[in-house]
Amino acid sequence: MVWFRFFFYSLVSLIVVALAGAAVFVVLYVLPHTPRGDFVAVRIGGINVIAEVVATPAERARGLGGRDVLTDGAGMLFLFPQSGVYSFWMKDMKFPIDIIWIEDGRVVDVVERAHAFPEGTPDTFLPVYRPDASARFVLETPAGFAARHNIIIGSFVAISAQ
Repeated sequence: MVWFRFFFYSLVSLIVVALAGAAVFVVLYVLPHTPRGDFVAVRIGGINVIAEVVATPAERARGLGGRDVLTDGAGMLFLFPQSGVYSFWMKDMKFPIDIIWIEDGRVVDVVERAHAFPEGTPDTFLPVYRPDASARFVLETPAGFAARHNIIIGSFVAISAQ
């Protein structure tokens, strides 16, 4: 009878440890690479982009870093609590992007083809992209989007719930 109780408690302990390990794995490795599920439609220069919204400091810091691709017609929309001069860099980026700053329904600045750097590039070597005007939103799209669709300073932008 004692061996059965020992076996039972050992088995329960093993299951609890396995579940705790699975929870840690999900929190550390799965959730950071999973989109939140908040998307909006961004109409810019007459083209619709479906953009994932990132609004918390942690989401904004991570951005597209670590992702393998951003498909055509998709983007990431950074939402800030107030207008400001928000800088961006290409930390952990695996592909080039266009960065578009938006204020009051208009493009206020654009960086075309911000390129990715090889893995392991020191942070001090990464360029910082800073707009010439304040913005409350920043849209990241696949590289070449702005040129293909003639997105320039002053282009009209409308953001609507998906």
